Amino acid sequence: MGYGNWTEIKIANTSDVPIQFANSGLSWGRFYSCEPSCTLLMIFHMNTLTDLSPTANKDAEISPDGLNKTTIDAGRTYTIGSCGRENTWSGTEGHFDLASNQGLTIAKFKFYSPHGTSYNSFNIDCPNPGVWSATATGGDFGNGGPLGSITVTVKKVGA
Repeated sequence: MGYGNWTEIKIANTSDVPIQFANSGLSWGRFYSCEPSCTLLMIFHMNTLTDLSPTANKDAEISPDGLNKTTIDAGRTYTIGSCGRENTWSGTEGHFDLASNQGLTIAKFKFYSPHGTSYNSFNIDCPNPGVWSATATGGDFGNGGPLGSITVTVKKVGA
């Protein structure tokens, strides 16, 4: 239930310019942070933690407006998660765009990880294929579990 229907989307910005989330929204569920917290990073840098494997905190909710304020610097990655709400018979369904620092839409993403027996889906639309591309790997497109982990690679065409 709820938290068991999830997806975590790692976006790799391979371009030489920052990109930003835009037009984020959810029909069901929540966005959550998959990035390590500042506290966890401090512990790692102080060498007091021997097994650093940060896990996403599904309770660290990010609003769609908050996600829209997130920038992925050139050459960096960012992972966003989405899941159903805890203790509910729901999965997650949502969307977001990525835009260049000039406001040009790079790609539009839609994801669906339902509760029950419907099939998972993840779609990418690149409205400016001569300028930008976005490709995805991973994910479970069956109908019995979460959509799971997906990696998206964003690049400038011809760069």
